[in-house]
Amino acid sequence: MQTKELTSSPQQKAYAPQLPLQIPPKLLPESGWDQLITITEVRLKSSTLFAVEPVTLKSLKDTDSGYLFVLNQDLGINVFAHNYKQLVLDVHEYIDFLWTKYARADDSVLTTAAQRIKRHLLKTFIEQKLAA
Repeated sequence: MQTKELTSSPQQKAYAPQLPLQIPPKLLPESGWDQLITITEVRLKSSTLFAVEPVTLKSLKDTDSGYLFVLNQDLGINVFAHNYKQLVLDVHEYIDFLWTKYARADDSVLTTAAQRIKRHLLKTFIEQKLAA
């Protein structure tokens, strides 16, 4: 995955993750592999994201490495892990990262692709600040 960090310099823009356009054949779901990740909320440090509608992501298994993957072009998610439990944790952590770097960013520091991810994040989740 390729991303560039946001900087305070207006000349540098944050880039959206580069996801594969097609899923390689070795990442296709195995027969009987139907592990889904449904996200209704993501807890951040100072707030919680609530999904407007539950977000369901299908995990894939790389038959060569044994890693489990979740790819979602709209949200910019590209996460892998050794097991399902870790995959779920990593997806939540990655949504936290995306929200912080894209949804909260000013459009002027985002590329067009990153702005699309931002818009999709803002359509998908509502942020509720934690009481101080």
